[in-house]
Amino acid sequence: MAVSENTPISVFKPIQPENINIIPYDVHKTWIILSGSSTSSCLPLVGIYSDKKNLPAIGSELTYNDAKNIDNSLQTISYFSINHMFYRRKQTPWDSYNSFRSTAFLYETASILSIPQNKIGDGIKMNSFMLSTTSSGVGIYLESDIYGNVIDTRINASNFISESKFYEGFNDYVDIELLPKQHTVDNFLQKTDRYINGELNILPGVNATSGAMGSIGYAAAFDTSNVLIIPNTSILGEYDREHDYAISFFISASSTGTALQTVIGKSGTRIPYHITVDSNKKIRFYIHGSNPNPENGAYVDVTKTKNIFVSSSTAVSSSWNHVVCQKTGSYMQIYVNGSLQSNTLQPLLITPTSPATQSLQISSNGNTYIGGWNTSSVAYNYNGKLDEIRFYNKALNSTEISYLRDLHETGSMLQTNIVGNVFNHHGLIVLSSANYIYNNILQTPYTASYKSTVKRVELTVPAQLGSGEFNMSMNPSLTIDNNVTYMDFVRSADFKPYITTIGLYDTHGRLLAIGKLGQPIKKRNDVDLTFIVKLDLDNM
Repeated sequence: MAVSENTPISVFKPIQPENINIIPYDVHKTWIILSGSSTSSCLPLVGIYSDKKNLPAIGSELTYNDAKNIDNSLQTISYFSINHMFYRRKQTPWDSYNSFRSTAFLYETASILSIPQNKIGDGIKMNSFMLSTTSSGVGIYLESDIYGNVIDTRINASNFISESKFYEGFNDYVDIELLPKQHTVDNFLQKTDRYINGELNILPGVNATSGAMGSIGYAAAFDTSNVLIIPNTSILGEYDREHDYAISFFISASSTGTALQTVIGKSGTRIPYHITVDSNKKIRFYIHGSNPNPENGAYVDVTKTKNIFVSSSTAVSSSWNHVVCQKTGSYMQIYVNGSLQSNTLQPLLITPTSPATQSLQISSNGNTYIGGWNTSSVAYNYNGKLDEIRFYNKALNSTEISYLRDLHETGSMLQTNIVGNVFNHHGLIVLSSANYIYNNILQTPYTASYKSTVKRVELTVPAQLGSGEFNMSMNPSLTIDNNVTYMDFVRSADFKPYITTIGLYDTHGRLLAIGKLGQPIKKRNDVDLTFIVKLDLDNM
């Protein structure tokens, strides 16, 4: 094709609106979060609990309320915001979020990954979150399950003992709103799962035996003036002659005086457990049997009662000790720090074989008292610390007892490997545990990832080149002085251009996208060419 000097030099061709297609589609993406990376687009936050009734003014001499995150948000505000959204129902954590299989609990500190909405899409895949880092010299590997629980994979779930009927670890009472209420009216017990007579003193709990050896959670200190009372309905299971049961706890006894001090005891006259510490700081485990007077119904014939007990040979000193008191068959046993201290056959516990041999009863529907009795006298109340109290409606073997006293940083003492939650539709991943090794996990170098399905839009534009279009050289030396039109001698047949790049511009001449061909394509005079330009409108 010949061109004249009036032919303008051009590489532009308008695209008709009907040829522009915008197509939405779903993309299944894996996102990588690198600590300290500006491209991760994930905001790491810290949440710290503080008594909101006594928060000092910002900028005052008490500056702990001034602690800020990297986005300038206050760490206490971050904590209470997360708490308000997801963790308010702490007494029933399985009701707080998602299904009953998702355990949500917020402890004193929280590490929060806040993910932008445009990366969440339809929601974070519940079982897709992973994080690896090192804390206190120990490698940490976290993964989420299908219920959104974040799990520490190093903690062996096979070491968890099933069928726990009651648990009190005192770890959540740093939040003063969760402290058991003070009340002495018996009918109040029908409205709460526990209450306190006196004040419950919370202090650091049992120490880990590896790593940084810090306190794992919190414990309660009893000083003979405070008693924790658990309603009978709050401790599930059957505690009588026909059923086995075990009570596990950590104890650190202070001065005991001369009287037997009640550590854990059930009220009533036919009590299946009453655990005390004597003046030598040795554990005694009592079972009390009695027989109701047939003539007086509920009244007890005091002439037909019997106390049986076994004692430990090891004292539970002011350092932490693990104790298990249990009934197994017709035997009473005490374990101290994993060592069997007593294993005594008790005739009272033998199940009668006929009415003629009916023995005393040991069942009771009374409340359970921890740290003493709810009386005005403190002579028999406990003076010392308690932690990690668990009830089982079965006897435990020595291996299971070793699991309960495993105090390694990643051991099974807490009987859980859940250290956080994925709130998938909100783009929040919260890490919080009674174990101190997770407190500052986002302040160490870490790598995390998660998956989500996001909607993207693809722009499809056909760039159509006719056989006689764009066949000329773009060399300016072929144009007249205006650098716009070709000289007379220029012929399109003299050139064989190749197409390497296609650009898309808006109506104002602004470059929107550039498409690079995998290899140059020769522009021919006898063939029409169409190139499909696809642009992913993901602006991430």
